[in-house]
Amino acid sequence: MSAGILKGIDCRHPVEQCSSVTSSALCDVILQRQRALKLPKGASQFWVGKVEGSNKDAVVPVHPRKLQKSIETVVKHLVEKPISDGEIEAAVAASAVSAHRQGRWLFAVAPDLTHERAAHLLAETYREEQRRYGHSKNRGRWEDWLPVIAAFEEAEDQQRGAKSQIFTAYRRVMDNVQFTPKAWTGLLTSKPY
Repeated sequence: MSAGILKGIDCRHPVEQCSSVTSSALCDVILQRQRALKLPKGASQFWVGKVEGSNKDAVVPVHPRKLQKSIETVVKHLVEKPISDGEIEAAVAASAVSAHRQGRWLFAVAPDLTHERAAHLLAETYREEQRRYGHSKNRGRWEDWLPVIAAFEEAEDQQRGAKSQIFTAYRRVMDNVQFTPKAWTGLLTSKPY
């Protein structure tokens, strides 16, 4: 299950790969406002599961009327007391610092660019950052490590232990496999491809 963190296999959800600092900050501000309001109990409870007869995920409110009422309350509050520049700037700063601490690269993109121009510039800037800071930890691809694991297991089954060369190659692969909660979470939340 930890194979998802090896290079060549990426089981992270798209939001874990790329997210908007601006949208995250706006969500944080709205959630802070929502917590300050007296909303109906149970309005934020949801059922999460698969849509019947398909592999798609579904999120369904447990109490649809309470959810609707809470949305109306939050919207009314935001109309009466709009989000101030200072409030959103503080949230953007906090979100950017949080992303930076997670080791993410931050980019600022002008919102009036065409999709093609923005994609081109972002790809170019991303390549420059990779050259400047280097790539992530160089790990073997699954095409390389699966045969090594298979060779080790076969040697263990057929002999009284694998030869040191086979064991050394196997150990290098297994040193890159991390059994951490993050690895399990990434696999449990990923969508099948």
